[in-house]
Amino acid sequence: MNEFKMNCFNITTWSCNILRASGIPVYFEFTPQYRDRDNPHYWCASPDSTNIPLPYTVPNNNLMDDWESELQYSSKVYRRTYGANRKTPHFTARPDESIPAELAIPTLLDVTWRYHPTITLRVPLDLFIDNNNVYLCTFNTKTELTAVAWGKVDYKKREAIFEQVPINHLFFPAYYVDEEYISFSTPFILTADSLAEIPEPFSDSKPYKPLDLRLKDGKLISTSFWRQTNKHIHHKPIKPDMQKQDILVTRKYPIKRHLSKIYETIRGGILIGYNEKKESDTLYKLPVVPQPYLQEFEFCNKKKYRNYSFIVPGHAVNIAEMEFLGKDIPKEISISPTPLPIFSPCAFKKDTLKKAIGTPMQTGREPYSPFDGNLETYAGGSSIGMNFPKPICVTHIRMAPRNANNMIVKGNRYELMYYDCSWKSAGKQVAKDNYLIFQDVPSNTLYWLKNLDHGKEELPFFYSEGVQYFIDKSFL
Repeated sequence: MNEFKMNCFNITTWSCNILRASGIPVYFEFTPQYRDRDNPHYWCASPDSTNIPLPYTVPNNNLMDDWESELQYSSKVYRRTYGANRKTPHFTARPDESIPAELAIPTLLDVTWRYHPTITLRVPLDLFIDNNNVYLCTFNTKTELTAVAWGKVDYKKREAIFEQVPINHLFFPAYYVDEEYISFSTPFILTADSLAEIPEPFSDSKPYKPLDLRLKDGKLISTSFWRQTNKHIHHKPIKPDMQKQDILVTRKYPIKRHLSKIYETIRGGILIGYNEKKESDTLYKLPVVPQPYLQEFEFCNKKKYRNYSFIVPGHAVNIAEMEFLGKDIPKEISISPTPLPIFSPCAFKKDTLKKAIGTPMQTGREPYSPFDGNLETYAGGSSIGMNFPKPICVTHIRMAPRNANNMIVKGNRYELMYYDCSWKSAGKQVAKDNYLIFQDVPSNTLYWLKNLDHGKEELPFFYSEGVQYFIDKSFL
């Protein structure tokens, strides 16, 4: 199968059919949305030797191969079955009740318990609604909310009951009317001091009896006979307090997981100088993992070379920008270098270096990309380099690895939003440097930085002691 011509839904469907026809038991499972992406994802699951179904994204992964890098970041997880599930909104909704399209399928089986520690959560429902179903939603940049879980309304007890709610995930409780989500409770995260009461993911092939907890006066109370407060699991509401704070932001979206792995491979990259006799010297070996922005590295070099090349042994270079610098480069083949990014008000350095101008070497894929001034293009070949009209002495390089350019871009317009029952604006700014400061913003809530000019990837974050914590991380 040509995976590049099929989306994950189609390739998983085909794979399930092929594997089943070959006598291999396989489940079709999916998440309506990841923590940090707007789209759903589909994969297969097959039992191991202990009969526990383990996930894998076809066609390139074995069982659990992409758990660490991808699947553990799913929100709710469902299995598509052949038999109808009478607990789904398709059957429980009233005749005139709207159902979000992603959860309107009658053959869904909730298997979130296999992927995350979960509990049953009962949330107070203080307003009267006509719906039999309510929903837990995750953030979506296109529609703001995506329903990933349904709950049933208990009209007698005036509460909404959600099953298999995962720990350490941000949810927005809402009901659905005329294709719009209407909030009925504060967004929240369930946090845990200890998960000793809950089985670990993939530790059993059968569902366990979940903790059944009711939210009352901000605390989670057991619904068992003793009605005790659960001391290990906490409900963290997202609502601003009366205090104000200044917020310094440097990104609108976190560093992508697959790019973080690529950065690890670039550490150890080697800069080589070639003289006119094609003799070479190793000038520098990158000792650190590069960060996703332009940075400068200095090395000791007193020789002049006609050619300079950068290679990453055993890997593609994955470099978005590369500049060769020195103090004594002839004026006729030099220009001012690209300024280094500035991430705070006190970070400024006068530039005394010159950027050498030459001809990129014809090596590998997209050899010109690291020299085009565009952070969103990159070279994927085995090496990159530049030929110069005459031998020059290079003592510094400035480089940026492959990245999605989700930092603050100078000249772009931004708007900071904060959550207070709905998203509200904290102001707009044009970026003068690679950071923004928004003053007198309500504290202790959720924030969302919008780029009004460029890009699609954005994710809400928390802010504590000068640091952005995006919601794809479990930090509480």
